[in-house]
Amino acid sequence: MQERDSEDADPQEAAQAPREPAAEAAPNAESQAETDAEDPAHTDKPRSENKQDKQNGQDTSERPGIAVINAFFSEVIANGSTFGAGLGEGDGAARGLAMAAAQRPVTGSVSVPEIAEALDHYVAPACYDEALHALRSEGVVVLAGPEGTGKRAAAISLLRDSTGEGLWALSPTATLETLASRTYNRGAGYVVLDHFEPGPRGQGGGGRQARVAAFDWQRVSGQVREAGAYLVVTTTAVRDAGTGAGAVRTVRWEPPHPERVLRARLGASVDEAVLVQAVEAVPEVWTMTDLVRFAKDVLAVAGSAGGVGDGAVEAMAGEAFRVAARRQVAAWFDGEPTRREVVEITVLAFVLGVGEREFEAYAAGFERVLEGHVPVPPPHPAGSAPGSAPVQAGAATGTAVEPAPAAEPFQPAADALPQRRSGRITPGGLLKVQRHSGGGTPRRFLAFKNPVQHRFVLAELWDRFDGAFWDAAGEWLDEVAGDPGTHVVVAKGLALLSFESFDEVETGYLARWADGGRLPLHQETAVLTLWFMCLDETLAPVALGAATSWVGYGTPRQRRAGALAFSGQLGVRYPDEALRRLWQLIVQDTDLSPEATAAMAQLFATLASHGEGAGKVLLLLDAKVRGLAPTGADRRRYKLALAAAVQVLSVRAPQTGVPSIAIFLAERPDRLPAAAAVWAAALRHRPCRHDALLALWEVLGALERRARHSNGTPGGTAPDGTFQRPASDGPASDDAPAGPASDIAVVRALGGALAERLPPHERELLRKDLGHIALSARNRRTRSKVLTEVLLAALDRAEPRTDQTESGEPA
Repeated sequence: MQERDSEDADPQEAAQAPREPAAEAAPNAESQAETDAEDPAHTDKPRSENKQDKQNGQDTSERPGIAVINAFFSEVIANGSTFGAGLGEGDGAARGLAMAAAQRPVTGSVSVPEIAEALDHYVAPACYDEALHALRSEGVVVLAGPEGTGKRAAAISLLRDSTGEGLWALSPTATLETLASRTYNRGAGYVVLDHFEPGPRGQGGGGRQARVAAFDWQRVSGQVREAGAYLVVTTTAVRDAGTGAGAVRTVRWEPPHPERVLRARLGASVDEAVLVQAVEAVPEVWTMTDLVRFAKDVLAVAGSAGGVGDGAVEAMAGEAFRVAARRQVAAWFDGEPTRREVVEITVLAFVLGVGEREFEAYAAGFERVLEGHVPVPPPHPAGSAPGSAPVQAGAATGTAVEPAPAAEPFQPAADALPQRRSGRITPGGLLKVQRHSGGGTPRRFLAFKNPVQHRFVLAELWDRFDGAFWDAAGEWLDEVAGDPGTHVVVAKGLALLSFESFDEVETGYLARWADGGRLPLHQETAVLTLWFMCLDETLAPVALGAATSWVGYGTPRQRRAGALAFSGQLGVRYPDEALRRLWQLIVQDTDLSPEATAAMAQLFATLASHGEGAGKVLLLLDAKVRGLAPTGADRRRYKLALAAAVQVLSVRAPQTGVPSIAIFLAERPDRLPAAAAVWAAALRHRPCRHDALLALWEVLGALERRARHSNGTPGGTAPDGTFQRPASDGPASDDAPAGPASDIAVVRALGGALAERLPPHERELLRKDLGHIALSARNRRTRSKVLTEVLLAALDRAEPRTDQTESGEPA
């Protein structure tokens, strides 16, 4: 099956994105790829999402907006007290680390702090030298091994040992064709983490992943060697990357012995006896992440006043490796819990955080559904034992068989009202009652005694119960996922279940729900599941694969779900891939273009709120506008790029309502030229000029409101509550204190940058139009007089660039 979106739909991305030095792509490659995407051969399937929804009886008006979904998810992950700790993490410190890692983009430039973190006390395993030799001699090496064996740190170390130039992380979905055709910079190091070949889900493990052609690997190796660059690819799939001349070496990766890692990290900071205890406490199954966390815990306790006391090392190992939590959960299931107890533990795993009354209603619902799939065995009648047969002569030996002892007669339950709530909380149980007073309203709900147990409960359920049980769970979850609010924790439960069987999660829930499902919230639940998966380093690439498949091979509704997924947490982890896929949807799918455009704008808002990566959106749009002609064959894509630009300039932060571009410009003034270029292009294009003007006015108002609420020497809040103009005759200088002066400097720089890109008559028109907007009744209460004057003064001082035509459109 051919992907409708070319994987390399934007091969110039390497030249446009700020992630590596500029590299030229083949001329007209982008235009050809997008033309192919718009060819009828690629659009033989109906693309009208609304038509399909109406045919299936769905009311699309009930679907939540992209901004609402993003705002809700941001609130959820910030509120660990209600919804449990971070995905798979228990204590607050570990959750904080998980959240910090989850905000870090997987692709793009590998920063100096990231490199330092990876190489801190790095211990090379026995297979390291083989990989280093292959990388230096062949330019490319593949590290294949299970998750948690330290392949990421190894890749960074290998590249740093081979080159002192910059390191760049490429998309996990990059095909071998893409890797073989892209341009590499001389001396630079590149890494593809968790690589997989994108393809339709459920068909041969994703395209060619299981049968990669040696010829393609040879092309990759030849391209990298010719450029004088270095490339490391990591994967969990142990595969042959080719043999013979020009082949790429695949090194089966194994971690170093834990004792070597602990000695390197603990060194002389702990006694030898403590070190021996630490080595002995490492369980048989461990990951490098857990081992490093354990070493840091031991080091912290050793440096404290009390030192390492008796049993402390074992306790720390139990926490770091989650040994205690696993054993507690396994022991509980080994105790053969009752049917009701299994029902309740299952329900809690998927609706964690709901009130007790809601929990009990959900448990009753699941119990009814389970009865239809796994009926309750009838009670044994008096005089027979469970499973006993009538007394017979021994057919095989001819000897008599003694009858089994008679069972006690069945006794009806005592006439007592069951105290089920108190019965749930037992010393050896896994549940507790938790109280929460957030928002001023005290409430209580059931929770796991140790949040880490959540993941292991799902693991035990998956290991112990067969398809009939999970058929019942699926039928029940189909209903529960339609409940507003509860669908969020259902998504988290499915994300945790993905550790055990993503196949079950994807085929049983996500693929169907992404296609619309039966209920309006099903699609949102599928998207939220992928976002929760992005909070874990090992699940993030799996989520990327699912969303990429929806966008490339899915139905119109699945493509919409993919756009939603890339607008949020998935886009935070993979911003370059998100932009590539969203732009493909914008230019390829006419019916989906408006929603894909809104998704790109929301991605900008999400990245601006996270403080990293938002500039990539502006750089992409700037490159599209500059590279496309407003007339002729490019006209449609030019208009689409400007429509996306206006939405990006107008989008507001999900939680504060402040224009995201205002937040971005205040925090990243170095990206102001790209913003000004996009803004100027939108102002010159008459169909979207009005919206671009309003966006500019809103930004001026937002920055001035921020200035009025700040305390600074130049400007600030006057006694009457109005903005106080700086004492000098002109705008504040660039070296003025932070606060209002910084906003003035930003606006002045924005005005100057706009003036460079606008011809004189456009500047004069902008001056008049801003005046009209300021005088309108609707905007009189939005005081941005000072910053408007700053902007207009900057417009008058600057000279326009020479690459403008008289019409104002780019040359």
